Amino acid sequence: MIQIRDLLKISFRELEINLFQELGKTYLEVLKNVLKALDELLMEERDKERYETRGIRSRQIETLFGTLEYKRRYYLDVKTGTYVCLLDQALGIEKKIKVSPGLSELAVYKGVKGASYREAQEQLESFYQRPVISHETIRQRVLDTGELIFREERCRQEHPAGERRVPILFLEADGIWASLQRESKSKVEKHIIISHEGWQKRSGGGAVEYELVNSKYYTPGEGADPWEYASRLIYSTYELKDTIVVINGDRSQWIRRGLEYFSDAALVLYQMDRFHLIKELRTGLRKQPEKLEEALTALREDDASRLLAALAEAEVREKDQKLKRSIRALRNDILSDPEVVRDYRARLRENGYNISGLRGMGAAESNMDRFANRVKKRGQSWRRYGLQAIISALGKYYEGLLKPYAQQVARLKEKVNALADTAKVSVELAERVLNNVYHPKQGGFAGQENGAWQFIWLKSILCATESARDSTELTKKETKLLERVP
Repeated sequence: MIQIRDLLKISFRELEINLFQELGKTYLEVLKNVLKALDELLMEERDKERYETRGIRSRQIETLFGTLEYKRRYYLDVKTGTYVCLLDQALGIEKKIKVSPGLSELAVYKGVKGASYREAQEQLESFYQRPVISHETIRQRVLDTGELIFREERCRQEHPAGERRVPILFLEADGIWASLQRESKSKVEKHIIISHEGWQKRSGGGAVEYELVNSKYYTPGEGADPWEYASRLIYSTYELKDTIVVINGDRSQWIRRGLEYFSDAALVLYQMDRFHLIKELRTGLRKQPEKLEEALTALREDDASRLLAALAEAEVREKDQKLKRSIRALRNDILSDPEVVRDYRARLRENGYNISGLRGMGAAESNMDRFANRVKKRGQSWRRYGLQAIISALGKYYEGLLKPYAQQVARLKEKVNALADTAKVSVELAERVLNNVYHPKQGGFAGQENGAWQFIWLKSILCATESARDSTELTKKETKLLERVP
């Protein structure tokens, strides 16, 4: 076989890669010719009295198939006094764009799902057999995506008037601890709340598996009340007046507070997560196997009284003071509301509800593992804004909704750059006005009758600059300008 391969002097892998690269070159050449033809069409069909030709300029954009270099005409817009490239304008290619929307979208996917931004860069380079996009650019695209998600959710929170009606809405809550870098604290807990409408069989052969229906991920930002944040988004989708809300989570007090935010639902139940509860029982009763088995049996049979009795006896028998305190804390927590350890289905059945098709809860823990794989592996540490961005983007990825956000990032980023350019020009204009019109030695503007409106004009320029940058802080240069104005 080796001798036969030697006749061809190439492997299938090499053939595949070489063909892909050649097809990429062909694609870029075709695309360049199409752009040239479109540019010529625009030249012929333009408003010749408005747009005067001023030459031809080159441009480079990194695409999925390599570096695209093309030429297009630029014009003087007589009406506005600005220079424009009609081809870029017609195709929606913003100024300064260096990465195509398709490549930007792929970079976001790789950055979100990969183990790290650097690994995402290496994967792209391995696939394309050439440098494609830096890990810092990938990181910035993910940050932009997270910011876009946050802004969209803030808009939805302002109008919590959902209309979707479901018989039961399931909410699962948990937290994930992540390491921080260059922050006052070394670690932070990020709260994550998941909503879904039940389960359905996953399509495909093999063993029967189930998936969540219409799952949504809520990832509140720094300092936000997790349930205030999540509930407003939930109410922007659902009308809960006739809905049963079931909350599942560990014994953390912040999770239990979720009961307070859905008081208008038909019924609200909190269930202590079985995974965490069994883990606590196995830890606290590890030196008392008989009591452990008794407690686990009581839990399986939804018998809260027997579970409490087993814990009480175990606490008395336990000699290890640390374990004794652990058992006591768990028992006292359950005593405050024994029903929380019972399966929500048993409680619904006792209240006359139909429970057919309902399954046990516990999706939060497996989902936390998916988040942890991205934010905690390999000793990773984060800045707060970077951690929030990656968690928000992961949530949309698991919802299957990352694509539209990733598609908008490149366009949005370039529009922000355009606004920044506007801000820069505005500052320069304000400085010229101040230097040419305002005379410090005379104590005011030339011409007292014009001083007021000139000051207002200057102030409006700087405010427009601030608005364009969408920031509450003026630059040092702008601050100095304002200090010179009375």
